[in-house]
Amino acid sequence: MSNETEGKLTNPSKQEGRGLTRKELYDLVWTEPVQTVAGRFAMSDRGLAKLCERHAIPVPGRGYWRRKETGHPVRRLPLPNLHPRHQALATVQVPEAQVVVRPIAKPEPPPDPPRVAAQRAFEAANPIVVGDLPDRPHPLVRATRSGLRKLKQGGLERLRAIGDTSLDLNVTAATCDRGLRILEAMCRAFKERGFPVSARQGDHRNSQLEVHDVKIAFSLEERVRQQERPKTKPTDRLLGSYIPFQDRYEYIPTGELVLKAWHNPGSKSKWSDGKRQRVEDKLNDFMITVVSIADSELRWQEERVIRERQRQEEELLRWERERRQAEEKNRGKDLAQLAGRWREVGLLREFIDAVRAQLDRLADGRVPDSQTHRWLQWAVAHADQLDPLNQVDQLPPPYLPRAPWDASPPSEWPPLD
Repeated sequence: MSNETEGKLTNPSKQEGRGLTRKELYDLVWTEPVQTVAGRFAMSDRGLAKLCERHAIPVPGRGYWRRKETGHPVRRLPLPNLHPRHQALATVQVPEAQVVVRPIAKPEPPPDPPRVAAQRAFEAANPIVVGDLPDRPHPLVRATRSGLRKLKQGGLERLRAIGDTSLDLNVTAATCDRGLRILEAMCRAFKERGFPVSARQGDHRNSQLEVHDVKIAFSLEERVRQQERPKTKPTDRLLGSYIPFQDRYEYIPTGELVLKAWHNPGSKSKWSDGKRQRVEDKLNDFMITVVSIADSELRWQEERVIRERQRQEEELLRWERERRQAEEKNRGKDLAQLAGRWREVGLLREFIDAVRAQLDRLADGRVPDSQTHRWLQWAVAHADQLDPLNQVDQLPPPYLPRAPWDASPPSEWPPLD
C-alpha cells in the first residue's frame, strides 16, 4: 500500500480526537454493540464499522448479540496481526468521547379539574349509542327535520334547517337521515346529563348548549370538497356551449360529517369522520370537551374577579398614597407661609422703629402729631396680629388643613415616628 493510501487511512477526523490501539477498539466492539460504541464517539454505526474495516478489526456479525443474549453459543473472531508494512494502522484515531445528552421526557399532563374528571368517569360508564330515528323524536329534532330547505352552493344542493326552533344542521340529501339520528342521540344525552339545549336566532343563528351556566354553541355539517371547473375554450363560444358567467369552483359532497363546538368563535373543537372512527363514536368525547370548555370559562371568570379585586385594592392604595402626599405638600406650604409671615412681621417692625427714630429726630423732643401717633399704634398692633409667634400655643392647628368644600370629618395630625 502506498504512503498516500496509508496517510488517508490514518488521517484523523475533522474533530479533535484521541488515539486507540487496534486491541482497545477490538475489545470495545466485542464487548458492546457497534451502535452503542459509536454513540460514545459521536459517530454513526456505519462509520465505525468502516473504520474497523480499514484497520482490519473484525466486528460481530448480524444476530451475534441476540444469540449471546438467549444463551446460544457464539464465536468471537480473533484480531489478525498487521503486516510489517502496515504498522501505521496500529493506532486508530477516533473523535473524543462526548456526553450523550438525552432528551428530557415530557412532563405528564396536569390532572383534569374536578368537573372534567367527574364527567370523564360518567362518560366511561354511559356510552352514547346512535340508533334509528323514533316515530316521535325530540322536539328540536322534529323542528329541524320540518325546517330543512334546499340551498344551492356552486351547483350543489344542500339541506339546511332554517326554522325558528331548528338546530344547526347543514348536510346533503345523502347524509340528512344520518345527521338527524346523531342529533336525536345528542339531545337524549343532553337531557340525561342535565344540559339544556336550545336554538338561538338572530344574526348568528346556531344551536346552543348550556353547561354549568355557560352557553356553548355546536353545529353538525357535511364536509364538501372544492374543485375548480375546467376553463372554457375559445371554440366553445362558436359552438354555442360557452357560458359567459359561471362559478369558478364546484362543490362535491364527501359524505363526511363534522361536529363542532365552541364558546368563542375563534377557538372551535371539531370531531369528524375518520378511517377508524365516525362522529357517532365520538359523542362521549364531545360531552367531555364541552364540560372542559365550560370549566375553563368558569375558571377564567373567577380569575377575572380576583384580578379586578386586586386592581381595585391597588387603586385604593394608590389613591391613599396620593392623598397623603397631597396633605404633606399642603402642610409644607402652610409652614412656608408661616415663616414668610414671620419674616414680613420682622420687616414691618424694623420699618416702624425707623419711622419712630426719624420722628424723634425731627420733633426735637416735642410730642408728635396725634394722627401720626395713632398710625404708629395701629402699625404696631397690625404687626403683632400678623406675628405667628404671638399665637405659638395654637401651632400647629388642631386638624390638618383641607379644602373648604371638603365635607369629610377632619383628620388629626399623625403621630411622630
